Amino acid sequence: MSVSVGSLSLSVGEVRIFKDNKLNGDFQSIFVSDYVLNSPQRLLSLNNEATYVAWNLPVGTVVTLLDSTDSVDDPSKNYHCSSRTFDCVGHGTTEAYDLGQCEMNDTISAFYIHQYDPLYGYIELFLRENQKGPSTKIFLSQYGRDKSHSINSWWITNDAISISWSNMGELCCVIFYDNADGTGKKVNEIMGTDTRLGINNLDDYDMRNAISSFKWTIRGIFKQEMSPFTLDIDSSDSQKKLYRATVEGTNAFPKPMKELVKLDSIKETSSTITSAYEYGNGFSMELQGSYTAGPAKATLSVGVDVQVLNSSEKESSTTTTRTIEQSYEVNIPEKSKYKITLTLIVDQVTEKQFTQTCTRWYEFKVKNSKEDVIDGKTYFRRDEPVRGSFRGDAKYTLVPEVEVTPIA
Repeated sequence: MSVSVGSLSLSVGEVRIFKDNKLNGDFQSIFVSDYVLNSPQRLLSLNNEATYVAWNLPVGTVVTLLDSTDSVDDPSKNYHCSSRTFDCVGHGTTEAYDLGQCEMNDTISAFYIHQYDPLYGYIELFLRENQKGPSTKIFLSQYGRDKSHSINSWWITNDAISISWSNMGELCCVIFYDNADGTGKKVNEIMGTDTRLGINNLDDYDMRNAISSFKWTIRGIFKQEMSPFTLDIDSSDSQKKLYRATVEGTNAFPKPMKELVKLDSIKETSSTITSAYEYGNGFSMELQGSYTAGPAKATLSVGVDVQVLNSSEKESSTTTTRTIEQSYEVNIPEKSKYKITLTLIVDQVTEKQFTQTCTRWYEFKVKNSKEDVIDGKTYFRRDEPVRGSFRGDAKYTLVPEVEVTPIA
């Protein structure tokens, strides 16, 4: 249970460990910028003396306090789970906690810093009924999806009595098993949308002191759609890069001739589309190769390949390469000198940002969704933002210049 921070104000990225049971007096500060991720460290002071902790951490950052230095002495140990822990989970505000609530006062001796994806969140196993006492948080993004994970080496294996999923992502589903290999009896399909938000006593599932492994996945997506779109690149979005080739000569013959000028310094243009989707990437984007180039802007056609969610990655990039027409042929009149200059003008974009919409239909109600009946079945539709950027070569223009001078 969190405690009031009163007037206490911490810098972003700071954790304070206090010796007494008030948020004042002796303390040790931990600044996340001073340490590398996933590297257990000993407390420099207040070893086994901490009673309160306060923190102000960015969303997605966690400082985990440990009641043992085993993982510092032996890096092969599972430092998150081999000893009892308390996780200072970042929410972008100053928070505080009484370590006595999780029976860890006067026990903290080490810590480490790590990150997780708040989209998927975490589920928490408790040693006591009604979500009380020491606990272990399972940060889902730190474990492979659709795979069973043994917790046999964790301190809480076969000891968990209650569960909380109030901080688990709404699309997530977790299953707990009583065998380490993901078999046997189970607590089946705990969903992030389950309004119960916890199990007060695993006796109700005949799984008290039995959990030995878990698996998590994403459930409930019926389909998703996103339409192709166009990007308008104007002069304010780009800068021009020039390539030139020049051919000079004389046609001394009494009849016309053909002359070819060719650019050897550049053969192709390249551009990259990046898409960022907070709900996980279910599609890819690429330039279709067609574009309309005008004096003021280029209009690029972007195709979208939509699939049901198959990756937890939130960002994807696709690079498109277009071959340039590098040569230009000119008819040279008879008995004349000539100079042909071929200029390639490439409009290069540092970054052009855009926002599009992906529409998803879910099998269960999620936040900000609306009912939508398809083939007699009710689904829940939600429009979700897709943010992206374009960079690279937006368009190119070949400009020939021909100078011809008759000779006697």
